[in-house]
Amino acid sequence: MKLKAPRFPLWQIFILCLMLFPAAGCVIAEPSLIESASENEGGNHRRNSSRGTGECDRNRRCENICESLFTTETAREKCEALDIIDVEQMEETVRVLENPDWEKLEALDLNVLSALLKISLNPMETAIGRMIPEEKNLFLEWLVIKPNTAKTLEDGEDNLEILKELIGSSKHTILHDLNRTISGRESFMTLAIEVKNELVLKWIHGLFEHICNGEKCVFQDFYCQLSLDSEEEEALFHYDFFARTLNEMLSSHRPEDLDEDHWWKKTDTDAEDLNRWRTSPHNVCECLKGGPCPDEED
Repeated sequence: MKLKAPRFPLWQIFILCLMLFPAAGCVIAEPSLIESASENEGGNHRRNSSRGTGECDRNRRCENICESLFTTETAREKCEALDIIDVEQMEETVRVLENPDWEKLEALDLNVLSALLKISLNPMETAIGRMIPEEKNLFLEWLVIKPNTAKTLEDGEDNLEILKELIGSSKHTILHDLNRTISGRESFMTLAIEVKNELVLKWIHGLFEHICNGEKCVFQDFYCQLSLDSEEEEALFHYDFFARTLNEMLSSHRPEDLDEDHWWKKTDTDAEDLNRWRTSPHNVCECLKGGPCPDEED
């Protein structure tokens, strides 16, 4: 005799199912859109979501983004180890840098920018190199007004690469870009002094030192060539990196043919004794030229 399977009403089956599988339930889920798209690619089991999560190296589109962003194999491998959404955010960041406007720059996620720079500086350098003058002026203004932005860029570079891309690496180019107007009537340098962005000023000072061989070059070739008014000249006294270099220059490069009562003749003259450094009454810049060195009464 064959045993017949007991028949249960549908509602009893449903309740029994819930009792046995309370978490999963009794509904067989259909494949997600991501999985369906992967299956339709002919067995290529890569996730294909424009805003998905997961490792980038399992997503063809994400790999393509890494290839477009980075030029070296090492950088691409670091990129592909990230989550898809992180890579997409880096792609969007580069798009903003390549075509900057104030609103987009203000909305830029500095954490994403930092992650991008940790992989490679190349996308940032390339974007800056492609900026037209108006875009670079806007970027420089945004950079100097937002201290956290300058810190992100400074932390991300190794050898002043980003700053060199922004204002050059030769004396002529640096002075031109520091003195030219970027906002209203103000230059990059004067705007940094006005908003008291010590980080940007110290960053620029570091570039002077990087190019020069000693403190005399820092003053004679760079600081003395800047277009600054008297208030901006005085403002630099407040920064330790500037005062320290000025003190070294005053003690090591004193002209030999000074009168005994000249302000610079005193062996202990330092930055605290001066109220100017490029104009009267303590025109250090004029003294460094090798000609007459103005005294306080001149």
